[in-house]
Amino acid sequence: IAITAHLLLELARSGGSRPLTAAAVPVLLYAWTLATLFGCRWLNQPLESPEALLPGLWELGLAAPARGVLCACSATVGFLLACTVRLNQALVLQPGLQETPLLSRVRDSTCAGYIAGIGFALQGLFSGEALPNVIMHLVGMLAFVAGSSWHIWVSVEVAGELSQSHMASSTVFKIALGAREMLAWGLPAVVVISLGVIPRLAEIAELSDAVAGKDAEVRKSFLFGSEFNMLKNRLKLSFAVFQWVVILYFAFFYALYALDFWAILSGV
Repeated sequence: IAITAHLLLELARSGGSRPLTAAAVPVLLYAWTLATLFGCRWLNQPLESPEALLPGLWELGLAAPARGVLCACSATVGFLLACTVRLNQALVLQPGLQETPLLSRVRDSTCAGYIAGIGFALQGLFSGEALPNVIMHLVGMLAFVAGSSWHIWVSVEVAGELSQSHMASSTVFKIALGAREMLAWGLPAVVVISLGVIPRLAEIAELSDAVAGKDAEVRKSFLFGSEFNMLKNRLKLSFAVFQWVVILYFAFFYALYALDFWAILSGV
């Protein structure tokens, strides 16, 4: 916490003109993301059911100590994400896309990052199984995924122009640019695999067929039976895995901006 506070003060003082300060922002973003997920899970372990393999982010705030930590850490991650995309706009996109047709995409990239940051914060601020919290948590999750996906899509669009800019003379910058492009193209596969879309849809179809055409009593016994509970637990696990994988995937994508900021400001 002290390191983050000192970094933010230094960032405000220097405006992101110092290599170490600018590069540390995405690194701390990734560190805070890891601390949020794994720290809150550790605090929440006493309340986890024995059969739960992986809790969703909405379940990490059930324990009283974890709830406050989750709210504070999520807000910090959201703010650091906003700082990262703002630095990316000032240090990478505006200089690299100056006098190109893609200059208008700079604002889109930054706005997408802001939406993602707000979305991550909402996920942590609204946890638990109360209906209003569930709705707001889903809104936050959608905002984070949609904002990050939009940001990544813009980064793919401008990658060609950036690879031809004066910044491309840096090997470090080219490595970071290529790594983010690979992550961008791999995102659809990661989403499908982590969510387990195909097996989950097959299970839903199979169970729907099994109960279709039966009377109301049979449907009622199904909805409150063990078979339905198994399906519900599997779907929750699928969504939890999806949340963890996508959050860590996007966080790593943003963390790679540390290489860009260091390369540009230090001239390596």
